[in-house]
Amino acid sequence: MALDSIWGAALVYLGRQDDAVGARLRQARRTLDGLTEALATFAARGELLRLRAALVQDFLIGILISRTPRGAGVLPTQVGARPELSPDEPQHWPPQEGLYDANGLGSRLGELAQLGFALTYEEVRTFLIAITQAQPPTPSGRQQIGRAARSLSSVVSSLALDLASYERAWRRLFSGDALGATSMAPLAPPVPVVPTPLATSVPPEVANGGSIGTATSAARADHTHGHGDQAGDSLHALATPTAPGFMSDLDKSKLNGIAAGATATPLSGSAPTNVAATSSVGSATSVARADHAHGHGDQLGGTLHALATPIAHGFMADVDKAKLNGIAAGATATPLSGAAPPNIAATGGTGSATAAARADHTHGHGNQSGGALHALATVTTPGFLSEVDKAKLDAITPGVNAHLQSIQLCASRSQQLLPGSSFGVDGQVEMLSLNVAPDVCTVAGTLRDFWVEGQASANVSVTITLLRAPSTGGFPSTTPVTLTVPVGQVAASSAATLSVNAGDRISATSNALWNHSGLVLRARLRA
Repeated sequence: MALDSIWGAALVYLGRQDDAVGARLRQARRTLDGLTEALATFAARGELLRLRAALVQDFLIGILISRTPRGAGVLPTQVGARPELSPDEPQHWPPQEGLYDANGLGSRLGELAQLGFALTYEEVRTFLIAITQAQPPTPSGRQQIGRAARSLSSVVSSLALDLASYERAWRRLFSGDALGATSMAPLAPPVPVVPTPLATSVPPEVANGGSIGTATSAARADHTHGHGDQAGDSLHALATPTAPGFMSDLDKSKLNGIAAGATATPLSGSAPTNVAATSSVGSATSVARADHAHGHGDQLGGTLHALATPIAHGFMADVDKAKLNGIAAGATATPLSGAAPPNIAATGGTGSATAAARADHTHGHGNQSGGALHALATVTTPGFLSEVDKAKLDAITPGVNAHLQSIQLCASRSQQLLPGSSFGVDGQVEMLSLNVAPDVCTVAGTLRDFWVEGQASANVSVTITLLRAPSTGGFPSTTPVTLTVPVGQVAASSAATLSVNAGDRISATSNALWNHSGLVLRARLRA
């Protein structure tokens, strides 16, 4: 009986302990569920999502690269102490991102890592801090800062200088070194400049010979020299028919020999006489002008003009005139043929007929054998088909190079093209080419017969470039195929070709704004 009581009490105690343990387990589960929900809510916060973005991780990794020690996978361990960064490495837009696993450990750095790393260098931080001012700039000052930075970028990007040339240019700018010396020695202190006093006396007259002078004062900017009394002609150039100058003694003697009031013979003011039958000296006291002309006049007889001959032009003789009057209008010496001309022969011949072929005659082709009589066709010139080309043509299987697939890209009426935008098959225009729905090549072959057409003309010249991404994935890349729509036109075509593989994804991009009101780009895929 006592044993039963002990067992009963023990069972009651164990039951209560089990209830207490169950209650604590339920409380622990509720707490764990609450923590799980809180962690999920915390992990979904915007700032944490942004921190997990690849570009942000790249930038933060670049800042933390200078920290030591570095954990494996968290930060790159191969970076040495302060390496030299190269500005010649290519940069992309959008920046290329790094690769990270589910735990945030990186296997490849992105482009922003180099920017973040550069910000840890002392000279970069010092330069950026030095740009700041104690007081904020005025709107006008802020505008000037932007213009200076933009103009510097525009000018420098248009040059093709090497590093040494830029170093010389900076040295000339800051040190006044006109030769662009590359020496790094410190500049000597400037020599004090002692101003030269201005002269207070009149400068000397012009002398026979030059002289350095001994005066220690400077001439004023508006000073003048007197001419002075100079003898001889060696100091002055003599006048010529084409250049003014001093008069020579010969010209002075010639001038003295001309009578006072002498005049040249005047030019005639009337028309010259007609050509006469005989020549005459004339009695006029004026001269004819250089562009004068004589009238022919009414001349009788053929003795004043040479008669025409079979080898020389001339006047018609009375005998020839009589002969001409005796010939019927339209008369010909050779009779017209009444028979059809022969067919074209293998070789040319002079012929023996005494009749002339009529103007509208025709020759039959005739039955000519052999290719020697006709030029064969080439890739640039049409002609007759050779036996080699005929054999090649017969060897081609019917249907080869058949049309396998039509590629069609489009942009809807409401989706205008923007500079740098892309489009695919669903009518949407995207600024990021990865978001475009491409057309997929079902077989390998060659794209050709490209054509693009909109419903509204282009206001500027628009170039559409074909994009291709491989079936294995990746960013679409540009191809050599471009279609340029001129200003005021709605369509363009291209005879270019593009080899593609099965699974290649095709889209297109624009370099300018085009409100096309509906756009279609088509091509044919052939074997």
